[in-house]
Amino acid sequence: MLILECSSYIFYSATIPKPQRIKRFLAPIYSLPFSTSLSSPSPCSFTTPAASSSSPLLSSHSHFSITMRTSIHLQTSPPHLLSPPVASPSLTQDSQKLLCAQHAASLVKPSTILGLGTGSTASLFLEQLSDLLSAGSLHSIVGVPTSLKTDALAKTLNIPLTDLGSHPVLDLSVDGADEVDQELNLVKGRGGSLLREKMVEGASREFVVIVDETKLVPRLGTTGPIPVEVIPFGWDYTIMKLKELFKGEIGFDAKLRTVWDAKEGKEVPFKTDNENYIVNLLFEKGISGDLRIISDEILRITGVIEHGIFIGMATSVIVAKKDGKIEILNKK
Repeated sequence: MLILECSSYIFYSATIPKPQRIKRFLAPIYSLPFSTSLSSPSPCSFTTPAASSSSPLLSSHSHFSITMRTSIHLQTSPPHLLSPPVASPSLTQDSQKLLCAQHAASLVKPSTILGLGTGSTASLFLEQLSDLLSAGSLHSIVGVPTSLKTDALAKTLNIPLTDLGSHPVLDLSVDGADEVDQELNLVKGRGGSLLREKMVEGASREFVVIVDETKLVPRLGTTGPIPVEVIPFGWDYTIMKLKELFKGEIGFDAKLRTVWDAKEGKEVPFKTDNENYIVNLLFEKGISGDLRIISDEILRITGVIEHGIFIGMATSVIVAKKDGKIEILNKK
C-alpha cells in the first residue's frame, strides 16, 4: 500500500492512469466515506515498503515525486460515532408482484395442466412461465386461460393452450386477487373476468393466489367494489333487486360499471368477454355477515350470473412484501 503524507492528511493512492479512477479503486476495498477535492499543483513525496512488482497498480520505486490535482480524503469517525447502515429502499408494488409471480412459476412442474389467471400479476406469471419454457427447464405444460386477454398473451408467449372441455380437472391454477381476507376468501374480477376465473379455478385441484401485501384486508369489500356479472336484459331491474338485498347496509350502493366510448362520445356499459354487464357493489366498511349466506342470496336474484366473492377456493396465497420477503398463507 502506498502512503502519502501531505498537508496533515493521510492519502491512500496508487499509480492509476487517471485520478478519477482512484475513487473507483478505493471504494470497494476500504468501504469508507470519502470526498474528492481539487487543489493547486503541489509536489508530494511517496514512500512504499518494498512494493511488489507483480501488482500493476503499485510502483516498484521506493521514493519519487509526483504532482497531483486530485486527492482522496478518507473521512472516518471512531467506531462508536459511525452512523448505522442505511436500510435498503422498500420494493415497489410492481416489484412485489414480480417477486410473487417468480415464486409461483417455480412451483410449476413439467406436464402440469394449468389454469392461467387474468390481471397484472397473472400476466407477470405467464411471462415467467414463458421464460422457463424457452430455457428448457419446463416442458409439456398446457394452460386454460381465464379471459380473452390471457388467451392472446399466452399465444404471444408460446404457452400451449387447451380448454375445460378437454381437461375438466386441472392440476393447478395461478391467479392474482383484488382482496384477500384472513380466511383466504377473495374478491376477484374487478377487471371483469370473474365468471371464467371462477369456472377455471373451481376446476383445479390446487389454486395458488399471488398478491402483494396491499391486497390483504380484514374484511372483503373494504378497498373497492364487489363485482357482479349480470345479463344485459333488465340490468336496471337487477340493480334494484341487489339494492333491496342490502337495504339495511349503511353506505351501500350498487352501480353499473361503464367505460368511455370515444366513437359515441359518452359512457357506455362495460362488457365482459361473455357480452354481459358488471354491477359494482359498494360497501362503506366492507361486507358484514356470513359470506356464504350473502353469496347464495346474490346468486338467487334472477339476472345475476356470478359474483366476485371466492369463498374457500384458494389453497394457498403467496404474498410478496415491501422488504423483499415472501410469505405463504395456507388454507386451514
